[in-house]
Amino acid sequence: MMPKLKRLNTYRLLNIPVMLMTVGVVGCSNGNQTRETTTTSSKPEVVASNSILCDLTQQIAQDTVELTCLMEREQDPHTYNMTPSARKAMETAALILYSGYKLAPGIEGVVEAMDTTAPKIAVYEEAVPEPILAGHHHHHEGEKHDHEEENKHQGEEKVANTEGLEPDPHVWHNVQNGVAIVEVIEAQLAQFNSEQAQLYAENSEQLKEQLGKLDVW
Repeated sequence: MMPKLKRLNTYRLLNIPVMLMTVGVVGCSNGNQTRETTTTSSKPEVVASNSILCDLTQQIAQDTVELTCLMEREQDPHTYNMTPSARKAMETAALILYSGYKLAPGIEGVVEAMDTTAPKIAVYEEAVPEPILAGHHHHHEGEKHDHEEENKHQGEEKVANTEGLEPDPHVWHNVQNGVAIVEVIEAQLAQFNSEQAQLYAENSEQLKEQLGKLDVW
């Protein structure tokens, strides 16, 4: 019987973002440090861009992959710059999981420019294709040609202008989005490592059950 995933504590239940970042003790190497893998390792190599993706991937894959996390937990994804060791990890990876929605432009630019056969998955974009738009909301008034037309076009005087708005990349603040993120990671792991698909499905279900319990708080 496979071991159960670690149960979430009360603090995590009250804080979805913290829960997603700390939902397990991650045993992955870090792209900013020397990787502990050896050339004789038979495990497929997976790279995840941030701690949330690393934690969830580790919970689903357990010890079936060699996981490298590019950013440390306290690093700011908006200002992160790729290190040589991080680039090397990405070059040899069998699967690359990154956030998307320009959360970490320093990573996304490198990922998009890479010439590799490994799948490059923008997890948040796959999981949440219609995110909240963020930015400075502004409206404009419709022109008033004369007093007679004013009442006729009253409902059209102010039109929402979405130009200049961008998707909010912080999609993990929602439980349902968290479930969708888990599903994307599981599907990608199962696709390139089908021998472990059953394990990934079982671990994914446990994670989604824990997330589902948060949705009733």
